[in-house]
Amino acid sequence: MQNKTKFKSYLLKVTAFLITIIAVDLLMGTLLKRLYYSQKYGDDYNTVFAIEKATPQMLILGSSRAVNIFDPCVFKDELNTKTFNAGRAGQSIFYHYAILKAAMKRYTPEIVVLSVDRKDFSVDKTDYDKMSELLPFYQTHPEIRQILNLKSPFEKLKLLSSIYPYNSLLFPIIRGYLFDKSKANYNGYKPLGKTIASPFLQINYDLYATLDPVKINIYKALIADCKKAGIKLFIVCPPYMVQSTGEDKSIVSAKNIAAEYNVPFFDNSKSADYTTRKEYFADFRHLNESGAFIFSRDIAYKIKQQLSPDN
Repeated sequence: MQNKTKFKSYLLKVTAFLITIIAVDLLMGTLLKRLYYSQKYGDDYNTVFAIEKATPQMLILGSSRAVNIFDPCVFKDELNTKTFNAGRAGQSIFYHYAILKAAMKRYTPEIVVLSVDRKDFSVDKTDYDKMSELLPFYQTHPEIRQILNLKSPFEKLKLLSSIYPYNSLLFPIIRGYLFDKSKANYNGYKPLGKTIASPFLQINYDLYATLDPVKINIYKALIADCKKAGIKLFIVCPPYMVQSTGEDKSIVSAKNIAAEYNVPFFDNSKSADYTTRKEYFADFRHLNESGAFIFSRDIAYKIKQQLSPDN
């Protein structure tokens, strides 16, 4: 009888503990969600806007090379199209496709520009980990769950927690909520004012030869979705200030797949129009504000040519 009483007491304590844990998780998750969505500046704000609010005629996708290079004002002036830069620094094809899927759930953009980078399709576990920046949308945007489930086999289980979608975003949330007011962006575009001082970067592209078939399939799916929806897709590789050995397998693969789908691919990765002009670069990967203006105008002109009735 005494053992039975002890067991009941133990069971009550365990139950109370679990209820407390669940209550704290729900409370903290609700608070973090409110803070996340109340941001008015910063990367998270731009992600929310791209997924749930933006309805531009032209949508730009890509990593920091999209964010810092593609100027929506130039595209608007040259093509007379409302443009939003939905790129995000450090992100991969997984993020780009998720943004597109979520946007297409609300509306159909007329034009999509996808910026691609060297090593985009290389095997890299961190590209899966960085999808955590999209976890706040897992429950409310079923159209991107299949992409987010690629992060790990346990995402569905982890997402039973209300805190989990935000546990890697706490400091970005605080920064975006309190401090990012000084980081101006123009429809998602963040110009860089500095000019590179270092010499050309030396790169051996053969070191990045192993490609991830999952990334390639996501890239193909993005292209197929655009084709099916009647979206004019343009894929662009901005210039690098590098001296390279070999060919980057990701760029070669991206170009070949685009050709298979009859999608325009503008490869400026080694364009002498830029690589001979050091003053156009902020660093070896990014054009500065002056270079970005010229490059955006160049790409806008090429898009205008492709959209001409004569083509």
